[in-house]
Amino acid sequence: MANTNILKYIKSNIELIQTPKKWEKTNKAQRDLGNTPFRNITELKKYLHKRINDFSQKKIDTIYNEWKDDKFVKSKIKRLAIKHYLYKSHLESLLFFETKKRLLEKYSLKRLSDISDKFINGMIEEYGDQIGVKAIKSELKKSFPDNYYFAILSGFYKNLTNIKEGEDSTYFGQAAQFLFLARALRAGYNASNVDLPSSKYDAILDNGEKTVKIQIKGFEGNTISFFTRARGGQGIDATDVTNQQVRITSKMCDFYVGINHRVGTCYIIPMKDVDLFTDSDAKNVKISSLQKYKEAWKLFES
Repeated sequence: MANTNILKYIKSNIELIQTPKKWEKTNKAQRDLGNTPFRNITELKKYLHKRINDFSQKKIDTIYNEWKDDKFVKSKIKRLAIKHYLYKSHLESLLFFETKKRLLEKYSLKRLSDISDKFINGMIEEYGDQIGVKAIKSELKKSFPDNYYFAILSGFYKNLTNIKEGEDSTYFGQAAQFLFLARALRAGYNASNVDLPSSKYDAILDNGEKTVKIQIKGFEGNTISFFTRARGGQGIDATDVTNQQVRITSKMCDFYVGINHRVGTCYIIPMKDVDLFTDSDAKNVKISSLQKYKEAWKLFES
């Protein structure tokens, strides 16, 4: 179907598109009649993702200023998405990134350094020489400005090259593995990636006495899962046991590492502790309940 006809279809169905489940139901009935250019929601989102990524900065500025007129109310983004024939979550990501970019333009490196100095001096005023803050002041000044920078960005940059929806999980999974390896190597551990599709673990680490096997999972929210990710999408048989979720246990590896994609924080959890979770609890574990494992690198040596 020609691009003009596809865009015409998008414009006619843009409100329905904002609710994928309803669109899928309608699309299923229309697909066999040849009245829809998309076979499934994945194809539709890919098209809309490319559409918004092709916007010029002038177009982005126009939509941003319209959101500004709406007093930057988050719930108004859906109206703008419908107006400009976009998928709401795509537009929300764009507007949030644009806001962070503009905020960083306001906060130059010098301003971030000034903020860091005020924070550090505040700690010195509060604690004085009681815990030695003055002695480490120069060390703190080396890292605080960049930490503020990434705090404004909500963490490391994500998907700058516009990876297609559906393919991004593979990239992010690999990113989590190499991010952990970089952290481990910097910490002085002899660690290596395991790049075998059949492997039940992602990395190995030599702790000086033996080699330990590690399963690595990236996360961005407030929970992690001690299950593998189910494989789905076009051409994937979801009923096949090899494509379904599997509980991660000590029979598969020695450690589970949950790593925050945004900032690289590692939760290093011995599998003997993971085994204590019930299957139900293991599917959705709150990060707040795992604080004793946060940056617990010494556990590799125990």
